[in-house]
Amino acid sequence: MDITFQERISQQAKSSFISKLFDFQHSIINQFTETQTLLHKDLVPFLDIYQPLTIINKYEFLVTSGVAEKLFTLNPMVVLWGNAGNGKTTIVKYLFIDSTLTSYKIPILLNLRDIIIPIKKQDKNQPENIIYDHILNHLNFSVDSVDAIIIKEMLKYGKFLILLDGYDETDYDKSNILNTEIHDFSLRYNDCAYFMTSRFDSKATSLLSFKPYQIMPFDKSEIKSFIRRQFLNKTARIDEIIATVFKAENSRYLEYLENPLFLLLFLNSFDIYPNIPPKKVDSLKMYIMRCMRNMIVLLNLGLTEKDI
Repeated sequence: MDITFQERISQQAKSSFISKLFDFQHSIINQFTETQTLLHKDLVPFLDIYQPLTIINKYEFLVTSGVAEKLFTLNPMVVLWGNAGNGKTTIVKYLFIDSTLTSYKIPILLNLRDIIIPIKKQDKNQPENIIYDHILNHLNFSVDSVDAIIIKEMLKYGKFLILLDGYDETDYDKSNILNTEIHDFSLRYNDCAYFMTSRFDSKATSLLSFKPYQIMPFDKSEIKSFIRRQFLNKTARIDEIIATVFKAENSRYLEYLENPLFLLLFLNSFDIYPNIPPKKVDSLKMYIMRCMRNMIVLLNLGLTEKDI
């Protein structure tokens, strides 16, 4: 007589698993719902300062706000391409929160740079799949535990949203192995949803089952919205900052203020350097100086500007 999964797992074991999974996810959501930025020393609500980013593939534009179920209904496996600083990890955090709040699926965030990739599959002691093994490690479940059995069943029934952040930060020489592991895992558990991020110069292009999207630069309305959100609409200087950004003589430099990180660096330095320098390299120097000054104040090192 066949024994069903439900019959094999005791009620006590299931209750224990649910409690452990809930506690773990609750600790992650607490980390994500409040955040610090270059502009905020104290924690601020993530959703208050999150500027929805527009992502695009060959056929559609999609604004990342309340989007998890819609995105993965269209494409259950997504790879998001983007340059440094344009919000890839921020979108991952947003999807984690959105999926949790809407009860779409249970999100699991894996930083791919933390995965140990073997040189090759060569002995029986290696995990059956490094993505599966990393999920168990991430949740503090042992491979031979009842928890692992339940996880595998939940994967089979598509209960999870698997967020794979930072493909480009993994060992380039082992990309083929990583691709095989991701492909095999996503094929085996193809009722789950998958979202992976990478810069453009990686071998993630080989994962043909993943639908490619890329992040669009901020347009003018998004720049204005981003600025207002960062200051939580509480400063009289918002209009002054927006006016500076959109001065006619600064039009050539909107290109790099369309990047969330560069725009944030500009806002962080505005009180000391309220003008956009005529050269990009001068802007970078200015922003680096400002960040160093903030760090020195934070660490109370007692250095002067000349020392910096």
